[in-house]
Amino acid sequence: MLAPFDSPDRVLAQGRRKVGAALAAALLSVLLLSVLRVPDVPPSGRAALLALAAISWWRPEMGLLALATLLPISNWFGRMWTTSGLMWPNAAIVAFGCGIFARSAARFDDPPDHAVRAS
Repeated sequence: MLAPFDSPDRVLAQGRRKVGAALAAALLSVLLLSVLRVPDVPPSGRAALLALAAISWWRPEMGLLALATLLPISNWFGRMWTTSGLMWPNAAIVAFGCGIFARSAARFDDPPDHAVRAS
């Protein structure tokens, strides 16, 4: 049942946003899973990418902070320590995007604040 201030247009717009977020999450999940299958990627690197996706889903602000911290490190790490040829900064961005879009697709919107609309 619709709340008094939920118009059908608003509900339809929310549905479109959720479908778009679900499609983006699915695409980025496929990319993330393909990154995890690249040979010569250390298990700790795979675990770090999965952890970044999980943190981004759970707490997006912490995922963004982790991404900002990891990008310079991953650039250096990818060139110096691994022989896989994987572009680590891009893989980190894919993991972050996967978590964010999955959260967007799965979360329930907060109910609107009727006091703000009545004023």
